[in-house]
Amino acid sequence: MSSYKNLQGIILICCLMSLVLAGCEYDGPTAMWKNKPTSNAAPMISGIEPISATPGVFEINIVGQNFSDNMAENFVYFGKTRAEIVQSGPTAIKVLRPNTFGDSLKVQVTVNGAIETAKFSPYPVALVNESFGVFVASEEIKAMTVDKNENLYVVFGSKQIVKITPDGTRSDYGVAPYTTTDIRCGADGTLYLQRSAYKKLYRLAPGAAEAEECGTYTGKINVFDIDQNGNVYGGGEKTGINIIRKDTGATFTDGDYANFNILAVRVFESYVYILATNVGKDTTVASGVYRNPITSSFGELGNSELILDWSTTGAWAAFEYYDLAFSQSGDMLIATSNVNPVMRVKDGNISALYKDILTTTATELVWGNSTYIYQRLGGEHQGVQRINIGMVGAPYYGL
Repeated sequence: MSSYKNLQGIILICCLMSLVLAGCEYDGPTAMWKNKPTSNAAPMISGIEPISATPGVFEINIVGQNFSDNMAENFVYFGKTRAEIVQSGPTAIKVLRPNTFGDSLKVQVTVNGAIETAKFSPYPVALVNESFGVFVASEEIKAMTVDKNENLYVVFGSKQIVKITPDGTRSDYGVAPYTTTDIRCGADGTLYLQRSAYKKLYRLAPGAAEAEECGTYTGKINVFDIDQNGNVYGGGEKTGINIIRKDTGATFTDGDYANFNILAVRVFESYVYILATNVGKDTTVASGVYRNPITSSFGELGNSELILDWSTTGAWAAFEYYDLAFSQSGDMLIATSNVNPVMRVKDGNISALYKDILTTTATELVWGNSTYIYQRLGGEHQGVQRINIGMVGAPYYGL
């Protein structure tokens, strides 16, 4: 009897609890399946400018609707590769050239808060860089140049010279007389070779068994270039600019560079450009790029002018620089140790050439006869990259 009464009590308590709970209103969240989804308007792509990313295209504009003003809320992909956005608005997004290539890539834009993805295809992106020639780790490259037929000549190791044809075929060409730090090719195919930190310039004619002396400087030169009159401008550490006159072969020194280590010399539009590091006691003197006007047919120079103070190049200022080249339209390219190895200076604006696409350190830049520039790789990755940048190089005068 006692057990029966206990059971009745338990049943009564349960009934009372059920009545209490039934009278309470449930304030928890509504089940997700009962909500209608809400989102921002779907993005749309109406076109892409230019119509294809040929060599020399550095930025791509995506035109459409319902993009975000906030760059961080937009995401752009070319195939599986995400592109870096540099500007965005409701109807346009500007991106840097992506590190990919293909004839029919699918371009996609997603926007935070939008369920749908904008798609556009096919979009062609050209390959712009490739390894050129085959070099093993032991073949340390010293210098290189290109002839009028786009053959590349490379000095590596101690003195070996190889020739690489435009299709990439490599063959032995000759032997330099001494360790070479700079090389140029004359109009007739003669190679002009600068012996490391030395007063002599040498030349190796096509088919010749050995090189011969062809000029004497006043200082110990490492790098040189040639103007439209055939005068040679050489530079080294604390040498100033040494000029060898074409007409007489006489040598004189010009330019206020006695306290600089001259790393590169380039002639462009009647100026001699100097890439140099200040090694003097006056540390307030800037390192970077200078130029001097050519004031006579035998190579006399006007006053030096600072073009680029390396300390003012922002993130680039922390890196080394090695070489200098110019496009026909005045783009100045500087080879550096930056992870984006080639700096481009155009109309006073500094940017990375093909950002996040080019390889490792650039220690030398040589322009071919069309739109290719050749990058000598530094660091652990010896070799040469051939880069199509869609621009023609500045005129090269030869000897």
